[in-house]
Amino acid sequence: MAIKFRVIEVNNKLNNKSKMLAYATQVSNQRVEINELSQMISERSAVSRADVKSVLDNLSWISKFLLMNGMRVSLGDLGSLSLRVRSKAADSKENFGRENLKVPSIKFYPGQELREGMRSISFNIFDPDAVAKGKDDPKGDHPAFEDPEEKPDEPTEEKPTPEEGGDTNAD
Repeated sequence: MAIKFRVIEVNNKLNNKSKMLAYATQVSNQRVEINELSQMISERSAVSRADVKSVLDNLSWISKFLLMNGMRVSLGDLGSLSLRVRSKAADSKENFGRENLKVPSIKFYPGQELREGMRSISFNIFDPDAVAKGKDDPKGDHPAFEDPEEKPDEPTEEKPTPEEGGDTNAD
């Protein structure tokens, strides 16, 4: 399944330039709640949905406790959690106080297996105008990376372009 995204334009204010730049932003069409997640995990294991939900609830509670005590939480192949402390600048160490601190945020660092899994994602451009008119997305699928299963069995030979001295009447 492909990840849907749309292209948005954002005003670039770097270096006092007011140039619009285009970026991709994900179009999320579904959210999986903890009960459904628990059921999905239960179906892949020998543990009941209620037991899975209990473990996930406790994982949330104990992660908060550990993070609040300055610890980093390792979740195995899934990744790890840690606090990110931020503050407003002070003009000197002596003038830095608690009022400079901001509410910490939680940073998730994905594990290697999760990061590597992202390489096989493909993308579909979401065109809300086409959807409103009842048409399929005319822009099609855009793989993030080549799927190793879709590669040809024999390597293809790259032919030089006409600028490189290649044949202009090639296939």
